[in-house]
Amino acid sequence: MTLVYQPKHPHLAALPWWMSRWIGYRPSPVAISPLWVNCIWSFIAVFCGIATIQAIFTHVHFFVNQDIPPVIANYVASVGLIGALVNSPFAQPRPMFCGHMIGAVTGICITKLMELLPEERFLQFRWLAGSASCATTLVLMQMTNNRHPPACATAILVAIDNNLRILSWSFIPIILLTATVSLCITLFINNIQRRYPAFWLYPGDLDEPPPIVAEEDDPTTRVNSTVDLPKTIQDKSPV
Repeated sequence: MTLVYQPKHPHLAALPWWMSRWIGYRPSPVAISPLWVNCIWSFIAVFCGIATIQAIFTHVHFFVNQDIPPVIANYVASVGLIGALVNSPFAQPRPMFCGHMIGAVTGICITKLMELLPEERFLQFRWLAGSASCATTLVLMQMTNNRHPPACATAILVAIDNNLRILSWSFIPIILLTATVSLCITLFINNIQRRYPAFWLYPGDLDEPPPIVAEEDDPTTRVNSTVDLPKTIQDKSPV
Protein backbone atom coordinates (compact mmCIF):
# COMPACT_ATOMS: atom_id res chain seq x y z
CA MET A 1 0.00 0.00 0.00
CA THR A 2 1.39 3.39 -1.06
CA LEU A 3 1.24 6.16 1.52
CA VAL A 4 1.31 9.92 1.02
CA TYR A 5 3.41 11.68 3.66
CA GLN A 6 2.22 15.16 4.56
CA PRO A 7 4.25 18.19 5.67
CA LYS A 8 4.57 18.76 9.39
CA HIS A 9 1.78 21.02 10.65
CA PRO A 10 2.31 21.62 14.39
CA HIS A 11 -0.36 24.35 14.46
CA LEU A 12 -2.96 22.18 12.74
CA ALA A 13 -2.07 19.25 14.99
CA ALA A 14 -3.02 21.33 18.03
CA LEU A 15 -6.59 21.73 16.75
CA PRO A 16 -9.38 19.27 17.61
CA TRP A 17 -9.56 16.35 15.18
CA TRP A 18 -13.05 17.29 13.99
CA MET A 19 -11.70 20.66 12.90
CA SER A 20 -8.23 19.78 11.64
CA ARG A 21 -9.55 17.00 9.41
CA TRP A 22 -11.49 19.43 7.20
CA ILE A 23 -8.47 21.63 6.62
CA GLY A 24 -6.24 18.80 5.50
CA TYR A 25 -4.47 17.51 8.61
CA ARG A 26 -4.08 13.82 9.36
CA PRO A 27 -2.14 12.39 12.34
CA SER A 28 -0.74 9.60 10.13
CA PRO A 29 0.08 9.15 6.43
CA VAL A 30 -2.86 8.68 4.08
CA ALA A 31 -3.09 5.79 1.64
CA ILE A 32 -3.53 6.68 -2.03
CA SER A 33 -7.12 6.03 -3.07
CA PRO A 34 -7.92 3.76 -6.02
CA LEU A 35 -8.53 5.42 -9.38
CA TRP A 36 -12.28 4.86 -9.30
CA VAL A 37 -12.55 6.51 -5.88
CA ASN A 38 -10.61 9.55 -7.11
CA CYS A 39 -12.83 9.78 -10.18
CA ILE A 40 -16.02 9.76 -8.10
CA TRP A 41 -14.85 12.42 -5.65
CA SER A 42 -13.36 14.53 -8.45
CA PHE A 43 -16.73 14.51 -10.23
CA ILE A 44 -18.57 15.52 -7.05
CA ALA A 45 -16.07 18.28 -6.20
CA VAL A 46 -16.12 19.85 -9.66
CA PHE A 47 -19.91 19.55 -10.02
CA CYS A 48 -20.61 21.15 -6.63
CA GLY A 49 -17.98 23.85 -7.10
CA ILE A 50 -19.17 25.02 -10.52
CA ALA A 51 -22.85 24.72 -9.55
CA THR A 52 -22.37 26.84 -6.41
CA ILE A 53 -20.46 29.56 -8.25
CA GLN A 54 -23.13 29.73 -10.95
CA ALA A 55 -25.88 29.88 -8.34
CA ILE A 56 -24.22 32.82 -6.57
CA PHE A 57 -23.69 34.92 -9.69
CA THR A 58 -27.08 34.00 -11.16
CA HIS A 59 -29.39 34.50 -8.17
CA VAL A 60 -27.72 37.16 -6.00
CA HIS A 61 -29.21 40.47 -7.18
CA PHE A 62 -26.04 42.46 -6.57
CA PHE A 63 -24.05 40.36 -9.04
CA VAL A 64 -26.95 40.14 -11.49
CA ASN A 65 -27.23 43.95 -11.58
CA GLN A 66 -23.50 44.20 -12.30
CA ASP A 67 -23.89 41.95 -15.37
CA ILE A 68 -21.26 39.56 -14.06
CA PRO A 69 -21.09 36.33 -16.08
CA PRO A 70 -22.60 33.30 -14.27
CA VAL A 71 -19.23 31.60 -14.36
CA ILE A 72 -15.83 32.89 -15.39
CA ALA A 73 -14.00 30.45 -17.62
CA ASN A 74 -10.70 30.63 -15.75
CA TYR A 75 -12.33 29.23 -12.62
CA VAL A 76 -13.67 26.23 -14.44
CA ALA A 77 -10.03 25.22 -14.88
CA SER A 78 -9.19 26.06 -11.26
CA VAL A 79 -12.06 24.04 -9.82
CA GLY A 80 -11.12 21.12 -12.04
CA LEU A 81 -7.50 21.35 -10.89
CA ILE A 82 -8.15 21.50 -7.14
CA GLY A 83 -10.96 18.97 -7.39
CA ALA A 84 -8.94 16.29 -9.18
CA LEU A 85 -5.21 16.81 -8.58
CA VAL A 86 -5.32 17.23 -4.82
CA ASN A 87 -1.59 16.59 -4.34
CA SER A 88 -0.38 18.79 -7.19
CA PRO A 89 1.65 21.84 -6.09
CA PHE A 90 -0.35 23.88 -8.64
CA ALA A 91 -3.63 23.05 -6.84
CA GLN A 92 -2.78 24.26 -3.34
CA PRO A 93 -4.49 27.27 -1.70
CA ARG A 94 -1.57 29.74 -1.74
CA PRO A 95 -0.70 29.32 -5.45
CA MET A 96 -4.39 29.46 -6.34
CA PHE A 97 -5.17 32.68 -4.45
CA CYS A 98 -1.90 34.44 -5.24
CA GLY A 99 -1.86 33.27 -8.85
CA HIS A 100 -5.33 34.63 -9.62
CA MET A 101 -4.55 37.83 -7.73
CA ILE A 102 -1.40 38.32 -9.80
CA GLY A 103 -3.29 37.56 -12.99
CA ALA A 104 -6.14 39.96 -12.22
CA VAL A 105 -3.89 42.88 -11.21
CA THR A 106 -1.54 42.33 -14.15
CA GLY A 107 -4.36 42.05 -16.66
CA ILE A 108 -6.10 45.18 -15.38
CA CYS A 109 -2.91 47.26 -15.32
CA ILE A 110 -1.82 46.31 -18.84
CA THR A 111 -5.34 46.75 -20.20
CA LYS A 112 -5.64 50.23 -18.66
CA LEU A 113 -2.32 51.21 -20.21
CA MET A 114 -3.59 50.07 -23.60
CA GLU A 115 -6.85 51.97 -23.03
CA LEU A 116 -4.85 55.21 -23.19
CA LEU A 117 -4.98 54.66 -26.93
CA PRO A 118 -8.10 55.65 -28.85
CA GLU A 119 -10.84 53.05 -28.60
CA GLU A 120 -10.45 52.04 -32.23
CA ARG A 121 -6.71 51.51 -31.81
CA PHE A 122 -7.26 49.63 -28.56
CA LEU A 123 -9.63 47.20 -30.24
CA GLN A 124 -7.09 46.76 -33.00
CA PHE A 125 -4.30 45.92 -30.54
CA ARG A 126 -6.39 44.10 -27.94
CA TRP A 127 -4.57 40.89 -28.85
CA LEU A 128 -1.34 42.55 -27.72
CA ALA A 129 -2.82 43.43 -24.32
CA GLY A 130 -4.05 39.88 -23.81
CA SER A 131 -0.76 38.29 -24.83
CA ALA A 132 1.31 40.65 -22.69
CA SER A 133 -0.97 40.11 -19.69
CA CYS A 134 -0.77 36.34 -19.94
CA ALA A 135 3.02 36.24 -20.43
CA THR A 136 3.71 38.76 -17.65
CA THR A 137 1.48 36.86 -15.25
CA LEU A 138 3.33 33.64 -15.96
CA VAL A 139 6.71 35.26 -15.26
CA LEU A 140 5.47 36.86 -12.02
CA MET A 141 4.04 33.55 -10.83
CA GLN A 142 7.38 31.87 -11.48
CA MET A 143 9.30 34.62 -9.68
CA THR A 144 7.04 34.45 -6.62
CA ASN A 145 6.69 30.65 -6.67
CA ASN A 146 2.92 30.86 -7.04
CA ARG A 147 2.43 28.73 -10.14
CA HIS A 148 -1.25 28.22 -10.92
CA PRO A 149 -1.79 27.79 -14.70
CA PRO A 150 -5.48 28.88 -14.76
CA ALA A 151 -4.37 32.30 -13.50
CA CYS A 152 -2.99 33.03 -16.98
CA ALA A 153 -6.59 32.86 -18.21
CA THR A 154 -7.56 35.38 -15.53
CA ALA A 155 -5.08 37.87 -16.97
CA ILE A 156 -6.08 37.47 -20.60
CA LEU A 157 -9.84 37.52 -19.95
CA VAL A 158 -9.63 41.02 -18.48
CA ALA A 159 -8.23 42.25 -21.79
CA ILE A 160 -10.40 40.38 -24.30
CA ASP A 161 -13.76 40.04 -22.49
CA ASN A 162 -15.79 43.26 -22.57
CA ASN A 163 -17.94 42.29 -19.56
CA LEU A 164 -14.86 41.74 -17.39
CA ARG A 165 -13.04 44.75 -18.79
CA ILE A 166 -15.90 47.03 -17.73
CA LEU A 167 -15.64 45.71 -14.16
CA SER A 168 -12.12 47.14 -13.93
CA TRP A 169 -10.80 46.93 -10.34
CA SER A 170 -14.07 45.40 -9.15
CA PHE A 171 -12.92 42.24 -10.89
CA ILE A 172 -10.39 41.56 -8.10
CA PRO A 173 -12.88 41.00 -5.21
CA ILE A 174 -14.98 38.87 -7.56
CA ILE A 175 -11.96 36.69 -8.24
CA LEU A 176 -11.20 36.39 -4.52
CA LEU A 177 -14.83 35.53 -3.75
CA THR A 178 -14.84 32.81 -6.39
CA ALA A 179 -11.57 31.43 -5.06
CA THR A 180 -12.92 31.34 -1.51
CA VAL A 181 -16.15 29.59 -2.50
CA SER A 182 -14.39 26.96 -4.60
CA LEU A 183 -11.81 26.35 -1.86
CA CYS A 184 -14.43 25.87 0.87
CA ILE A 185 -16.37 23.37 -1.20
CA THR A 186 -13.22 21.51 -2.17
CA LEU A 187 -12.02 21.34 1.44
CA PHE A 188 -15.24 19.66 2.50
CA ILE A 189 -15.54 17.16 -0.37
CA ASN A 190 -11.86 16.28 -0.75
CA ASN A 191 -11.44 15.57 2.96
CA ILE A 192 -14.25 13.05 3.21
CA GLN A 193 -12.10 10.20 1.88
CA ARG A 194 -9.03 11.96 0.52
CA ARG A 195 -6.81 14.71 1.94
CA TYR A 196 -6.57 18.30 0.76
CA PRO A 197 -4.59 20.49 0.75
CA ALA A 198 -1.12 19.01 0.72
CA PHE A 199 0.09 22.31 2.24
CA TRP A 200 -1.35 25.75 2.96
CA LEU A 201 1.55 28.17 2.68
CA TYR A 202 4.77 26.22 2.21
CA PRO A 203 5.46 22.53 1.57
CA GLY A 204 7.70 22.25 4.63
CA ASP A 205 9.39 19.07 5.79
CA LEU A 206 7.60 15.84 5.08
CA ASP A 207 6.33 13.90 8.04
CA GLU A 208 8.32 10.81 7.04
CA PRO A 209 8.56 7.59 9.03
CA PRO A 210 11.36 7.49 11.59
CA PRO A 211 14.66 6.16 10.27
CA ILE A 212 15.77 2.67 11.20
CA VAL A 213 18.53 2.90 13.79
CA ALA A 214 20.89 0.00 14.28
CA GLU A 215 20.93 -1.43 17.77
CA GLU A 216 23.94 -0.56 19.86
CA ASP A 217 26.34 -3.34 20.71
CA ASP A 218 26.06 -4.80 24.17
CA PRO A 219 29.38 -4.18 25.95
CA THR A 220 29.13 -7.61 27.53
CA THR A 221 29.00 -9.33 24.15
CA ARG A 222 31.41 -7.02 22.32
CA VAL A 223 34.32 -8.88 20.77
CA ASN A 224 37.70 -7.61 21.79
CA SER A 225 39.54 -6.45 18.70
CA THR A 226 42.94 -6.64 20.41
CA VAL A 227 44.72 -9.88 19.73
CA ASP A 228 46.57 -11.24 22.73
CA LEU A 229 50.08 -12.06 21.56
CA PRO A 230 52.15 -14.74 23.20
CA LYS A 231 54.26 -13.54 26.09
CA THR A 232 57.47 -14.47 24.35
CA ILE A 233 56.66 -12.21 21.41
CA GLN A 234 55.47 -9.32 23.59
CA ASP A 235 58.76 -9.27 25.53
CA LYS A 236 60.81 -8.84 22.42
CA SER A 237 61.55 -5.29 21.47
CA PRO A 238 63.30 -4.00 18.34
CA VAL A 239 67.00 -3.33 18.65
